[in-house]
Amino acid sequence: MKKILSLVLAMLMLCSLCAISAGAEDDGANDLTAKCRDAFADYIGYEASLDEALHCKVFGDVSADTEGSDVMFLGYTRRNGAAYMDVCSQQRIGGYLFLSGYVYGPVTNPVGLYVLHNGDQVIPLITAYELGYVDIDKAAQLGGAEAVSGTQDYRDEVISKISAEKDNYTELYAHYYQPNSCSAYDPDWVLVETYVHGHESWEVSKRIGDYAVSNSNLYSPDDLGYYIYVPAIDELYTLSEALSSENVIDAEVAFVHMGSRAVRIGDADGNGELNVRDATAIQKHLVGIDTPVTFGEKHTKHIFDFNQDDSVNVKDATAVQKFIAGFEVI
Repeated sequence: MKKILSLVLAMLMLCSLCAISAGAEDDGANDLTAKCRDAFADYIGYEASLDEALHCKVFGDVSADTEGSDVMFLGYTRRNGAAYMDVCSQQRIGGYLFLSGYVYGPVTNPVGLYVLHNGDQVIPLITAYELGYVDIDKAAQLGGAEAVSGTQDYRDEVISKISAEKDNYTELYAHYYQPNSCSAYDPDWVLVETYVHGHESWEVSKRIGDYAVSNSNLYSPDDLGYYIYVPAIDELYTLSEALSSENVIDAEVAFVHMGSRAVRIGDADGNGELNVRDATAIQKHLVGIDTPVTFGEKHTKHIFDFNQDDSVNVKDATAVQKFIAGFEVI
C-alpha cells in the first residue's frame, strides 16, 4: 500500500513539474509575442483604438548567425469587423515564394512578414534577407513558402528586346501584390540588371523620380543597365519609362531593392529616411568631414543636391530641414 501511495505521489509531482514547465514555455512564447507586438506597434506608429486592432503571430528564430537573434513574425493591422479582401498576396524572397490569402502590408511587404532583429529592431523580412541577417531556408520552412526557380526566369525574353548582346544578367527583385489567385506564380513585374563586361568602366548617375540611381560598367543601350520587365504583356521598360507607364504598378518599389545604387534625393546618410541627420551629413560633407556612407562623386552630387540647383551647398541642408518641417521646397 505504501509503495502504491509513493508511486501515486511521484506521478502527481511529475505531472506538476510538467505543468509548470509547459506553463513556463507558454509564458516564454507569450512574452516573445508581446515583445514583437510592442516593437511592431512602435515601428508603424500604431495607437490602440476600438476601430482597429493590431495582430502579431510569431513563427520563430530565422537568424543566419548562431549568435544573433532574428525572430520572424506576421504583423498587420485590421479594422474591426472589416471583411477580408478576395485577393492573394505573394512575395519572392531568395529562392522562395511566400504566399498569403490576404494583403497584409504595403506594396513593399504585401505578405506582412517582419523580423525582430536583436530584440529591438523591426525589419521587413525581404530587407533582413538582403542584409544577410536571416537564413531564408529556415524562414521558408516556418512560413510555408513555395520553392521557385532561380534568378534567370526571364533572361531570354529580356535579352531579345535589347539590341546589344549582354553577357551578364541578374533578376534583382520580383514584385507581387494582388494576383488573381495564389496559383499564379508570375510576378507583376521584375527588376533586372544586364550588361556587357568590358575593360573600362565609369560611374553613371541619374536622377529618376525622387531617387538618384547609379551604376558603373559598360551598359548599352541604357547606360544604367536596369530594366523592368512585365511578363503578362511581354514588355520591357527603362526605370524612367516604368515610372510613367500604367502597365508597371508601384514601379517606385524597385528603387527600394537596389541598395546604395538607388538613394532617395536628400538621404545623405543613406539610411532610407529623410530626417535632420541628412541635413547634418550635408553640412559635414561641405566642410570635409566624412559622412556615414560614401557614394561616388556623381552619385553624391545628385543625392546631396536636394534643391536640385546643380550645386551642393548649405542651401541643400536648409532645404532638407524645411522639407522635414513641412514647408514647401522650391
